[in-house]
Amino acid sequence: MDSRRLRWSFVAVLAALVFPGVAAASFVVLTVIVVAASADGAARRNATPAKTPRQAIDKAAVGDTVAVPANANPYAVTLGEIAFSTDNLTIQGAGARQTIVQGNGNSRIFNIGGTTEKIAGVTIRGGGGGDPGAGIETSAGTLTLDAVTVRDNAATGVNGTGGGIFATGNLTITNSTIGPNNTATGTGSSPHQAGGGLVQPGLRRRHLQRA
Repeated sequence: MDSRRLRWSFVAVLAALVFPGVAAASFVVLTVIVVAASADGAARRNATPAKTPRQAIDKAAVGDTVAVPANANPYAVTLGEIAFSTDNLTIQGAGARQTIVQGNGNSRIFNIGGTTEKIAGVTIRGGGGGDPGAGIETSAGTLTLDAVTVRDNAATGVNGTGGGIFATGNLTITNSTIGPNNTATGTGSSPHQAGGGLVQPGLRRRHLQRA
């Protein structure tokens, strides 16, 4: 059995233990997967349950992976942006069609700092608000997006630029889709009102790859 199937199997068993008597299909448990070296140098793995992407990201430490499984309904972001700067953090979904993180149009979805971050296998949609990067803003380090869809995000207000992504750090995008329906309708002067899909001022480093 490969590591991904083992991980989801472990999550299902953990969920059954934490919520006895509840049908497995009626809830989703996210996990923070921790991989670290034990005293003898061998890799060890454990998992900490969380109920929402925000909670899981808040629990994560340097080098952790937040596993966001498939869900019949999108994971709703209703309490403002999810901001994090934990170094070397990975947010791993089950695939862009299976794992959807959706805003309510009032704020951006992810505000990302840190030195090296990665998001994979997720759709990010429904971000909004009057700040740059309605879907994602990354302000430092290097962000990698792999097998990600960023769509249906709208940056508005004076600073409304980069409807999908606003990146002032390094950005690597592989096997991903930026769009459709990312918009920027800022009321400020240039460079606002620009970049419905992606804005990267100064273009420090951007890698775009397709499978």
